[in-house]
Amino acid sequence: MATIGRTAHIRKSGRAWLCGLSLFVVVALTGCGSVEPDAATASATTSPAHAAAAGLEPSVAGLQRLMRDITFDYNIMYSNAELAEISDSVVMGEVVGAADGPTYGAAGDALSDFGSVLIEVKATETIKGERPDGGSAHVLMYAPVGVDAALWNESLPQGTPVVVYSTVSRLSDAHDRFGPIDASVGVPAGTDVYTPAVQGFAVRLADGTIYWPLTGVTRSGDLKDALPGGPAVGNLLPGEEEAPRE
Repeated sequence: MATIGRTAHIRKSGRAWLCGLSLFVVVALTGCGSVEPDAATASATTSPAHAAAAGLEPSVAGLQRLMRDITFDYNIMYSNAELAEISDSVVMGEVVGAADGPTYGAAGDALSDFGSVLIEVKATETIKGERPDGGSAHVLMYAPVGVDAALWNESLPQGTPVVVYSTVSRLSDAHDRFGPIDASVGVPAGTDVYTPAVQGFAVRLADGTIYWPLTGVTRSGDLKDALPGGPAVGNLLPGEEEAPRE
């Protein structure tokens, strides 16, 4: 069973990757200048340790807050094996915490600027690629205004199991192109950054289901079903219907 609870604009000609130069991402400008009350509260109080101590658990509603104002065009893959083939890395692990990352934009165009976060994922199993340096992958996500690392720590708390399909690279400052304005922000020196596929970031929820926050798809099953060869795919397949929008 699969449902999709938010807009995920799909096109055949796009690429599969979330951040960097290879994804077309649309950040809605309307309403982006205000911070939601829950985001402001989270910014003041929520660290990975606080979230763990508070017993916070991941939920669809919590994760949907992180993706507001962002839609994606991407090239869908109809199997996890197919997605793994074009990925540099596939890891299963647990969330350690999130930190604010570089601001993305184009030189001289402040209207295009928006933030990012880096999610540290302690790899418990490396399915493809080299084991991350130090045992942790630093996963890059775009973050609209009002969505910061504190809100990610609240919505994706420490210890949450995840599967990540990604490209692996070093960030560099953008000069005459769109990209990170200061690539060093939030990125430990000499550290690779893991850029997830849109359908390549799977989260196990507290109720035991799997949720893909970037596509809004929810499926029943064990998180291992989201690994290469598993049946749990992070987008709707032919014949599956889109659920009513919330």
